[in-house]
Amino acid sequence: MFRVAICDDDNAICSLIERILLSYKGEAPIPEIEVFYSGKELLQHINANNYCFDLLFLDIELGDMKGIDVGQKIRKELNDYATSIVFISGLDKYDRQLFDIQPLNFISKPPRKTDILYNLELANKLKESMNRLFQYQKNYDYFNVPINKILYFKSHGRQVMILTTDGQDRFYGKLDYVSAKLAMYRFIRISRTIIINYHYVEKFTYEEVTMTNGEKLSITKTYRDGVRELLIQEI
Repeated sequence: MFRVAICDDDNAICSLIERILLSYKGEAPIPEIEVFYSGKELLQHINANNYCFDLLFLDIELGDMKGIDVGQKIRKELNDYATSIVFISGLDKYDRQLFDIQPLNFISKPPRKTDILYNLELANKLKESMNRLFQYQKNYDYFNVPINKILYFKSHGRQVMILTTDGQDRFYGKLDYVSAKLAMYRFIRISRTIIINYHYVEKFTYEEVTMTNGEKLSITKTYRDGVRELLIQEI
């Protein structure tokens, strides 16, 4: 089941997005759609039902609670970094705070059918990819770790440390190999020795990232412009 939420205080926009989603006839699963007309209503529903959506179309200029505030609560208070958030706005500018919410995309009003369906397919691909496994070898044994549980990799000499939501481990290998293997899954290299999972970043600044476990990791000078460019592309 692929769950999609639409949150906008404009009934016409909600109806338009819902009609477009219901018209979809592609490879992604037919979504289960729920519509909310306020941020408060959306958050209450998530809390009451204790599940997250796979994709959320979220208006930035909500009347009761700004979309940025709703996004912050979903990420930080509900600790939900799995939902793909697409911000919708009638304005041409977006706030720098959007970087910290890690949006999937940013689209303008009125939303175009191509943009809505593109993001539906992209969110579905991301969900599928994050359910895949990363494999590493220790001596003669092979270990599989779900990609959606990996926070980051850190190399030290010939060894690579892998930190997951379940703990950490070490294996012999090269970070260049890890980076190439996981780049398509939104892993970002922030230094010569560290690769992070974008989905577990709570906050980006120019010089460092704060992970969801509270760790602060430095973005070295060599990688700062590249990381910033990737973040801009994400939006």
